[in-house]
Amino acid sequence: MHPRICEFISTAIYEGRLRHHPDTAKQQIPGSMERATSLASESGIYFLPVEHAGNAQFRPNAINATASITFIVVPCLFCGGV
Repeated sequence: MHPRICEFISTAIYEGRLRHHPDTAKQQIPGSMERATSLASESGIYFLPVEHAGNAQFRPNAINATASITFIVVPCLFCGGV
């Protein structure tokens, strides 16, 4: 797990006990966010707020947002790490 992701999860859930493998610091999705600067993160986690109301079981707006991120990230090469 990328160190930035691991740090968040470790702090939020594991009281700081979770550690990452050193090689995971090399993992990145290079250049993927040059086309979507509001989602800038090479660690692989992106926050994209999605407006929705009254859609408890089915959220088309969230599906569309997820699809748009996927079309940006998937064509990029996954580099480094284990």
